[in-house]
Amino acid sequence: MSQPEPIQATATVAATVGEWLQVHHPRFGRVHVSCPVSWRTTATVSVHPEACGFTGHKVRPVDWGQAGEPIPLGTKAMELLGYLAKSKGIQLDQIWVQITSPVPEGKGFASSTSDLVAIATAFGHAIGAPFTPEAIHPLAIRVEASDAIMFPGIVTATLDQATVLAIHQATPPVAFVTVIPEAVLETEHQPESYPSPEAVRLLDAMQTALTNQDLPSMARLATESATRAQDRIRTPHWHLMNEIAQEYDGLGVIIGHSGTVSAIICDTTHPLHESRLAALTQTLTQATGCPVAIAVPDLQGPTIRC
Repeated sequence: MSQPEPIQATATVAATVGEWLQVHHPRFGRVHVSCPVSWRTTATVSVHPEACGFTGHKVRPVDWGQAGEPIPLGTKAMELLGYLAKSKGIQLDQIWVQITSPVPEGKGFASSTSDLVAIATAFGHAIGAPFTPEAIHPLAIRVEASDAIMFPGIVTATLDQATVLAIHQATPPVAFVTVIPEAVLETEHQPESYPSPEAVRLLDAMQTALTNQDLPSMARLATESATRAQDRIRTPHWHLMNEIAQEYDGLGVIIGHSGTVSAIICDTTHPLHESRLAALTQTLTQATGCPVAIAVPDLQGPTIRC
């Protein structure tokens, strides 16, 4: 007699190029404004009717200097899988997982959060009980302080509690010319932030800019947030990025407030946008000696393929 077929689902989730804003608010605690982009993490989850021996690995395509060899799933992914399986009465050795992601770890691309969200999304569909973004948000945060990339749109949310303060659906007309540094940052051990009165002004101003789709103000506030973070995280090439941004009429610089990535924000409606993008990419590659890639906003949230 043939064995029952496993049930499988595949989910994809946007990564980020850091955050439009991250502040330590006197009332809400640590708050971020997400910046999801078109580099997507894919998770395929199979749930077998019977125990078959757990299999789980991650594949990173050969890109930006990343190795193409499969690696074991990280501790955070395994913690979430264990919790999901136990909560649904499923044994871990009934599950097969593969993650494919171009996103480097430890640089502020929300690599681990995108892994978690993709796993939870695919797992829920595989067992026929899909998780809503509202359900995935606390699941991710119980593992780590997380970007709210499980929601579609640009999301303002707390990092340490599953509280969404605002969601804006309009896609800004921008491209992010992104420097992928060699340096990584162990986000769990970065210097602690503290509540700041300036956080109130920055957060209120960013919400107004998002509501009004005021791109210059969004970029200015992102740059100010990044500047204020430099006493804690020391973004590689920070001064150089700002100088080159001004030289090429970039709108500002966005960073991973919990990583080392940085990107120049460019207005895609500019009449010379394509030529500026090419020149800026070449200049940044030569000036930093690092891989440079272009990302664009991706606000659709997790997608599923069963």
